[in-house]
Amino acid sequence: MVFRVKSVRGELFALLTLAVTFVVATVILNSPVDGGPGVYLNAVETPKLGPSPSSSIYLMAALAAIVALLVSWKVHGSKLGTGLFAIHDDEDVAEVMGVPTFRYKLVAFAMSCALAGLAGGIHALFVSYVTAGETFNITVPLTVVLMSVLGGTRHWAGPAVGAAAITALLYAFTAGDHAVAGKAAVGAILVLVILFLPNGILGVVLKKRKGVALAPSPLPQAGEGAKAEAPRAPSVVTGKPLLEVHGLSKAFKGVQALDKVSLQVRQGEILGLLGPNGSGKSTFINVVSGHYPLSGGEIVFDGKPLTGLPAHRIAHAGIARTYQIPRPFKHMTVLQNVAMVGMFGGASLPRAQATREAWKWLEFTGLQDRAHALPDDINLHQRKFLELARALAARPRLVLLDEVLSGLTPGEINEAIALIRRIRDRAPPSSSSST
Repeated sequence: MVFRVKSVRGELFALLTLAVTFVVATVILNSPVDGGPGVYLNAVETPKLGPSPSSSIYLMAALAAIVALLVSWKVHGSKLGTGLFAIHDDEDVAEVMGVPTFRYKLVAFAMSCALAGLAGGIHALFVSYVTAGETFNITVPLTVVLMSVLGGTRHWAGPAVGAAAITALLYAFTAGDHAVAGKAAVGAILVLVILFLPNGILGVVLKKRKGVALAPSPLPQAGEGAKAEAPRAPSVVTGKPLLEVHGLSKAFKGVQALDKVSLQVRQGEILGLLGPNGSGKSTFINVVSGHYPLSGGEIVFDGKPLTGLPAHRIAHAGIARTYQIPRPFKHMTVLQNVAMVGMFGGASLPRAQATREAWKWLEFTGLQDRAHALPDDINLHQRKFLELARALAARPRLVLLDEVLSGLTPGEINEAIALIRRIRDRAPPSSSSST
């Protein structure tokens, strides 16, 4: 797992984590107690959970499997699970939408290591020997990946279903003295599942049963919460500078994309940035939203400096954005895309309330009939409005629209312009910046 560090503190913490991991690995593999290769556990007594050591180990393995399933179920229905799904689909967008990606990946890494350590301890008792190189070779992680993919990675019970299927298959081949053929069959299944069953067995079964895509948790049906009042920004004096940019610069190695740009966006103002392709309009939005780190200058939002803050903290401050080329989370439905931003953006709402708000914004943008569709199943015009609905779900003070009108027909452009004006009129303190 690769961690992209967004701050000095995060970098120091990552280095400390790697250092501790290296020290622990060195002690285990090269300790004078075990001579280096491993540790024999012949003198270690197996806990007496059953009538015999074999039954005790079986009960421990069963309990470990139950614990792993309970953890998976709990994470799947939590805010952490939603954030991890978003990171899986598009990490950069998840960060900009308010997900603390580094922290969430670190939590996932720690939980995975804890469960792996529990399984490893039970396995060590089973073979009476502790070693890593000989036991956990390349076949083990590949088999684990296949189990998850075959069962379905978007559902908490998917890996368990895949594990049952693969284990039964391997035992069938082993019992028939065809171990090599069994490994070949596992490899063939892995290729076929990736090509034809991207959502796994559970994905196919649940989709046919429900007629909708998989959801991280049960969602209200259309109309629930649709009558809720739109969130209003706190009343402030219209005309006050909301965003102030001073001397903003951004360079990509030898290419200077932004060179000392300065501007102000005031409360209630719709400000447009005009320029030819390659002039830096999208780069400006990427830098202000935290998608790219700035090379120089200062960003002040509502009187508070944002310079150097990670993207998720900028989102929490009240800035939302869209992308020139829509970048929805492809494995989440339209409703889940919008609700997820309500949970992690500046609003930080509970799941149920974020879902109700999502229904309202889908109705506002005319997407309520496509709530349970996947982003790939809607057209460009609808994906543009999905980007807008996601931005609004965060209850932002400032909305940055990156060429929201590009690729639309004249009629769709007029509809989008009217929608932008309705947004400004609906929440007077908010501002929209469109390039």
